[in-house]
Amino acid sequence: MLVLLAVLVDTAWPQASIAEAAIAEFSEAIWAGILEIPRTLMVVSMTFLSCWALVQNKDRRSLLCWCLPTFLPGSLVGLALASTVRSWIPIEFDQWPWLLSVAQAVQLGALGVIAALLSFQMIPEAEMKSALQLPPGFSRWRVLLPRSLPVLIPAGILGLLLMLGEVQSTLLLAPPGHPSPALELHQLLHFRNDEQAARLALSMVTLSSIWTLLFSLLIHRKGVNGGD
Repeated sequence: MLVLLAVLVDTAWPQASIAEAAIAEFSEAIWAGILEIPRTLMVVSMTFLSCWALVQNKDRRSLLCWCLPTFLPGSLVGLALASTVRSWIPIEFDQWPWLLSVAQAVQLGALGVIAALLSFQMIPEAEMKSALQLPPGFSRWRVLLPRSLPVLIPAGILGLLLMLGEVQSTLLLAPPGHPSPALELHQLLHFRNDEQAARLALSMVTLSSIWTLLFSLLIHRKGVNGGD
């Protein structure tokens, strides 16, 4: 990994004559990734909480239906949404990436289900039995959800990173001007702009590393406080 990162940095390092433009490209790519984080965070949170609620209610049929589209290519999911939904929605809604968000939520279904199942397996049996004595709804969520977060949060980080690097659905469903470093990277590689592509890839690695380290520190701090 370190060797590959070193090659990426060496490829992205600009010549002296284009250093200013290279720094601007790198900064713009970082900013585009930051702009995507609120939407991706919302999609990941809604997907994982929905899967967690379905696992809690033991709704196996709904869980299976949510898992099945994950095994299809993202382009098929995007084409299905574009052909069946986009044709009858008002054109004003095309400027919002809500169809893209739906497609990515569908693609995260299996990951959300697996994370939810593992999170319930991690809860001690005595606590689970006590929580099941509470009425379904907020009271039960208040007990079970905090105990599930040590599994849901790392899985959510993985889901967010997968969304930031997703290309197929983004290519079909993203509105014009929507910030997508992964799609731009795909286009740069297609036209063999290796230096620019390396800078964009380096910005995505940097953003993903910062995001992962931030939540890793939060999880570690929570574990230390819980142990104390």
